[in-house]
Amino acid sequence: MRTAFLAAWLGGAAALVAGAFWGPARIALAPAGAVLVAAGIWGLGRASAGGLGTRLARAWGVDMERTTRGAAWLVIVLGVAWLLAGVLEAAR
Repeated sequence: MRTAFLAAWLGGAAALVAGAFWGPARIALAPAGAVLVAAGIWGLGRASAGGLGTRLARAWGVDMERTTRGAAWLVIVLGVAWLLAGVLEAAR
């Protein structure tokens, strides 16, 4: 899932940059957004998982479950925005 997330993130960023010069390139945001939504949902399910970094952060008083869930929701919101932008560009 990490590789798919990274590929979608890079693809979406490239589509945003290319879309500034050539509008139809923003259509690539739709699949990238769908992958980001799936990765965010996957991240919500893994909010309690963690390794050494998680244990160290908890030792410093960081609520890792809350932080991970917040980050996952941000990824979901970004994914939905990219998905809608791609669909709207395709509908033009």
